[in-house]
Amino acid sequence: MVAGLRVSTVHNGSGRSVYRTWFSCASTVLLCAYFPGCLLFSAARAESVSIITALLQTETQSAVGLKKEGMAALRDGNYPGAVRLFVEALTLNPNDPESTQFLNKAITDSGKPEAAIPVLEKALNSRPDQDSIRFVLAQCYQHLDMDDKAVQTLQRSNSALSHSPPWSFTTAFSLFRLGQYDKAEALFRQVMTVEEIRPAASFFIGNCRFGKSDLAGSLPWYESAIRLGAKAQTPALNAYYYNYGLVLFRLNRFVDASSAFFEASSLNPSDPLAPYFLGRSQADSGQTQDAIAIFEKVVEAHPNFSPAYYQLGVMQKRAGNEVQAKSAFAKVGEIKKAELADQRLLGEMQLGNGAAQENK
Repeated sequence: MVAGLRVSTVHNGSGRSVYRTWFSCASTVLLCAYFPGCLLFSAARAESVSIITALLQTETQSAVGLKKEGMAALRDGNYPGAVRLFVEALTLNPNDPESTQFLNKAITDSGKPEAAIPVLEKALNSRPDQDSIRFVLAQCYQHLDMDDKAVQTLQRSNSALSHSPPWSFTTAFSLFRLGQYDKAEALFRQVMTVEEIRPAASFFIGNCRFGKSDLAGSLPWYESAIRLGAKAQTPALNAYYYNYGLVLFRLNRFVDASSAFFEASSLNPSDPLAPYFLGRSQADSGQTQDAIAIFEKVVEAHPNFSPAYYQLGVMQKRAGNEVQAKSAFAKVGEIKKAELADQRLLGEMQLGNGAAQENK
């Protein structure tokens, strides 16, 4: 993945349509399917439909019970239990988007997607046709930056779901992070027809162009993402402006970059990078005093962000303020020393021996 670029996802597993093909009672059902007008098989067809209906009703009832138990476990904070129960519910009834939604919630709330992976892998190994579980497993791999596994998992299916826009987007996201920009862009283009996905798809096509060093080619896609994202009020709009600003900055369009970074900073005041690059853009466009004011605000809000102190020192020196410049550069040194000391302490950490250790 390209260093410095922001990435975001718009899929969270909720509200997806899930498809499943039943293969039980195969011989009778296939005969009826191939010869629907043949009276010879009418009784067999009616019997097989009755059997399948009964099986579906039984499995759906069981799935509902498992989902209720999973919801109770989720409320109690028993995330491993909730994951197991929702997976079992989906194994019986993969056409239930609620179970998928709650499974994702249990994994997200636990903060431990790695703990869910063995459960999901076991369920998928026993029923490879369960693409709702396959999709959630791929997302868990993505959370752990295991994009190779995510792509492999997603590409092992050729069901109707595997050709759906959320599936294509999720595959493209991992391909992008693996640096396979052409393949990723092709998939992102496929989902541009879906209105809800268009802002994010435009954003990632821009990212793919950025990754291929096609800076000028990325601009229209970022502009489209910003326009569509503003209309849809997407939460990731700050990232759209930020990446747009990075491209403008690299193209030496500092005034335009300043506008983009200002918007990104306004949308996410807790992020030090957007105002930092706003300051850099103002500095490179000759607005030294504005840059000083911006960097001062950055270090006030983010006192351990050493790049901002360094740029503040550079700007103060440019303005002839030697005392302020030395102070800013000294702060950079202090932060670096503190970081090195912290790293050294972490490197020297050893397990103690309880009370015996305290008496030494």
